[in-house]
Amino acid sequence: HHDSAGKLYQIKVAGNDLQGEVESTETWDPYVRRSAGTVELPKGHAELSLRSAGSIEGELFHLRSVLLTPEQTK
Repeated sequence: HHDSAGKLYQIKVAGNDLQGEVESTETWDPYVRRSAGTVELPKGHAELSLRSAGSIEGELFHLRSVLLTPEQTK
């Protein structure tokens, strides 16, 4: 949504720290897949957290899911 555009978010997983900026979708209705980056995960259990990286004023975004996909090998 345009009110959230530019707000910062942070993802922490397995010792990796990714940050990104919310992009506008103009309305709350469309769910759009966005890449947050690439991390190397160890075997076994890893906890993922996603939170605001800035001050919290209103909604950050509506999150439907987090999808982790293996990197394509050449």
